[in-house]
Amino acid sequence: MADFNKVILLGRLTRDVELNQTTTGTECAKFGFATSNGFGDKKKTVFVDITAWGKTAIFVNTYFKKGNEVLIEGRLDFDTWES
Repeated sequence: MADFNKVILLGRLTRDVELNQTTTGTECAKFGFATSNGFGDKKKTVFVDITAWGKTAIFVNTYFKKGNEVLIEGRLDFDTWES
């Protein structure tokens, strides 16, 4: 059986885009994103860190700002850390 990793999210940016470059010159855009599900007392908001690469990163940096509603399609990747 083949693996499949695709996610589609609709929500709003929680912070402005931070555009950087890797040491090889590839653009990297990072921003916060929030999406909700449920209604009333059962409404739950999920906060996600998003990373875009290359031409997509430049596009995101040019047109996306904090508070914009956007539809995001990509793959899901989990990182773990301890504070």
